[in-house]
Amino acid sequence: MLKILLLVCLFTTSNYAVQKHNYLEEYYKKHELYNKDTNKQYEEFISTYKKSLSTYKENISKYWKDILITSNHTYVVYSNNFKQRSIINYKKSTILIQVITSDIKIAQKSISRRYKNIFELKNQEAFRNELVLRNTYKKLNIVFDTPLNNELLIGDLLSLKYKEKVLQEVVLEIYKEEVYKNTKFYSSLYKLPLDFSYKLSKRYLKTIRKYEQLYNLPKNILYSMIKIKTSFNPYALTSNAKLGLLLVDNKIGTKAYFKLYEDKRLLDAAYLYEFENNIKIGTTYFSILYNEKFKNITNSTTKMYFSILAYEQGLKNTLELFDNNIQNINKLSAPLIYRKILQKLKNRNLRIYFSKVVNTQKNTKLML
Repeated sequence: MLKILLLVCLFTTSNYAVQKHNYLEEYYKKHELYNKDTNKQYEEFISTYKKSLSTYKENISKYWKDILITSNHTYVVYSNNFKQRSIINYKKSTILIQVITSDIKIAQKSISRRYKNIFELKNQEAFRNELVLRNTYKKLNIVFDTPLNNELLIGDLLSLKYKEKVLQEVVLEIYKEEVYKNTKFYSSLYKLPLDFSYKLSKRYLKTIRKYEQLYNLPKNILYSMIKIKTSFNPYALTSNAKLGLLLVDNKIGTKAYFKLYEDKRLLDAAYLYEFENNIKIGTTYFSILYNEKFKNITNSTTKMYFSILAYEQGLKNTLELFDNNIQNINKLSAPLIYRKILQKLKNRNLRIYFSKVVNTQKNTKLML
């Protein structure tokens, strides 16, 4: 009996591996054009993406005062007519549902239905809801694949008791009525459970640990970067088309992919939205910085500081903070380097991000 069980497990595992291999082979066949000139293709993609994003914002502005779109820390999905929207805010741990209608009963039904949809939303549908990416791919005549992972987006992290409570309270008319452009709309905001963020981070922790250890990186550094960058939002998307947990774009992606497979190509959104791919590609690029580009920096903490910055602003801009002089960098202690970096960084957002990542990495104690 034991032998039969082992054979079944081996067959299931190998079958999944074959499925994933076949998926990647099909993926590369469909995107053969990416092998020609990655820089040119990347520029074309970004240009088309920004035009699609601009059109998308214009459509939203016809109905809403505040233009809310998917970002580092939020996942936003609109109805086809843009009069309803659902927002998961991973940083604030909230769900916000808003509906434009003058009829309170319609609002009540729509809000209840959209909460139910969020609780039942799976990864593949969440990906297909990204209209800006979908329209960009359509304009470029690229097949819009979907990720293999089709687990629930957040529903599995919420108890049945919590979900039932939300749906019952919506029926009791707990929502806010507002007016914009002489049109009434209703909003419903719920705080996610206190353990939501912890459960979400645990989903990715094993993979994070795997690649931190593989590349001999400082413990918790990738965890800290993801926490500050995206609050573990798996469908994070920026105005510059940086994707996923580690906000990987194709400048990073092509370098990391070449390091892994000695093959230069642009990476599809479906590939980068698979969380293990995103973590693998992002961590590989970080390891290129930490283990290769800054290998002559003798202090491991200082090396980590430079790698965090270079991941965000590039190698050249980071080294220029200290006049490209590694010898002088090695003469300074890590605490002094840290203070000097904060003094020299002109970009306030980067300065805040850097200090938050460093402090989170220092103070985080995780256990598998």
